[in-house]
Amino acid sequence: MAQLWFPGKTQFNFDRGQINYALVDRNVSFLQPLGAPFALGAGLKYGRLEVELAKARREEIRLQLTHEIRDAYSAVAYFGERLRLLGRHAQVWQQADRVVQMRTDVGTADRLSALLSQQQLDALNWQLPRARLEHEQAIRTLCKLCALDTLSESPGWPVGEISKPGAARSHPMRRIWAAQRALDLQAENVQKASFGPEISLGAFNQSLEQVAGFRGIMVQLSLPLVPLRAASSVEAVRLMRMRNDLKLSREALYMSHEEHQARQESGMYAERVRKQINEIDPRLNELLEQANFMLAQGRLTYYEYAQTMENIHQSRLDNLYNEYQLHLSVHRLAALTYAD
Repeated sequence: MAQLWFPGKTQFNFDRGQINYALVDRNVSFLQPLGAPFALGAGLKYGRLEVELAKARREEIRLQLTHEIRDAYSAVAYFGERLRLLGRHAQVWQQADRVVQMRTDVGTADRLSALLSQQQLDALNWQLPRARLEHEQAIRTLCKLCALDTLSESPGWPVGEISKPGAARSHPMRRIWAAQRALDLQAENVQKASFGPEISLGAFNQSLEQVAGFRGIMVQLSLPLVPLRAASSVEAVRLMRMRNDLKLSREALYMSHEEHQARQESGMYAERVRKQINEIDPRLNELLEQANFMLAQGRLTYYEYAQTMENIHQSRLDNLYNEYQLHLSVHRLAALTYAD
């Protein structure tokens, strides 16, 4: 805004002996251009619109950073819980492998069960390092976004109750689009005003050989006679404004599509989580109790027990993934609608 008030460079002139070729003849003057009054007003309005656009962009950046931090926080909790489930399941197959290998050595179990248990254990041992790496990467991402060296405590799952986003507010992007359209329109007005008359104020002091010296104030008014150039420049700015307006309309349409898609995804995952809480989780708990009871009664071998636990483990991983995706979809919908 301060740059818009700059009136221009002051012109200073000193002539001696240039009027009647006498050394006593001299002329001292200075001229201060004030610019075009209409251009100054248009420029100041343009500057205020730039300030509004910058504020809206700063708010949009803050919203985007908040959204990324929420996603990163949920990712740390998700990959940590996933790593914990894999570790517990690996312990089950380690115990199963020890029992099957021992029974194979004494001839009470077939060789195929031993090979299959070893294969399952190898697969889990391959998944665990990758799961640790994903968890560490999620922690590094969260620390980077929060400007931390390390996390004092890793968040556990669940990270919190999932609630529906609050009432939508005016999104910063919509204010950015409105400010950008007003800025483009004002740019056309600035271009038009730049070809208006310009005013300069000054003063002079002359001393001549043959007449007494005199001084005075001068006002200079300049009117550029460039109608063709002015018309072409204004037309170029107008076409630029139309192209930017088309781009902003396309962004608004894309954002509306993203919001609609986020609502569908959050509704889909919310229904899945509701179903797994009311139906799937009770059945898994019942299946786990029956498997533990049958193992204690000797009605299940440890290898059969590990196979049952494999199905329960996969179901729990699927449930965890659905809950994680619900977190992400709710975060995304809240960011798109700028809701609490």
